[in-house]
Amino acid sequence: MDNLNLEKSFAFSKLNNFFNIGVFCFIFLMLFPTSIFAKKNKDEQKIIQVIQQQQTAWNNGDLIGFMQGYWHHDSLQFITFKGIINGWEKMLNRYQINYPDKATMGKLEMKIVKIEKLNRHYYLVIGNWKLQREKDAPSGYFSLLFKKINQKWLIVKDHTS
Repeated sequence: MDNLNLEKSFAFSKLNNFFNIGVFCFIFLMLFPTSIFAKKNKDEQKIIQVIQQQQTAWNNGDLIGFMQGYWHHDSLQFITFKGIINGWEKMLNRYQINYPDKATMGKLEMKIVKIEKLNRHYYLVIGNWKLQREKDAPSGYFSLLFKKINQKWLIVKDHTS
């Protein structure tokens, strides 16, 4: 008789544990909606859209459209192996000089390697770029500091090599 009570107690204990795990999972999913498990949060999605829009504008030969992803401000910084360019207008001027036509611009492909949230106002994006042109295919890496300004994610610092 003791073995029978022991077996019933063991079976009840296993059933009780299974029930507790089920209740825990249910409560966990109710408290933490599945949206937190999404691969990219809304801010990251907006940042990815900015980069995609830049790539599209570039591939259409639209430098002004490409520049819309940048903070239109004198404090914008573009860092290259040649030095630092300060300001949106100066950066646009550099692009216009170095890429005077669609053939020189080529086809741009940008791949995001990592998006890192620094705080609620800043994200760091690391990736690589490649231009496909008739005569060559230059490529390199970039790190972009995005800041949320007036409810929009904009690049405030660009380090491209």
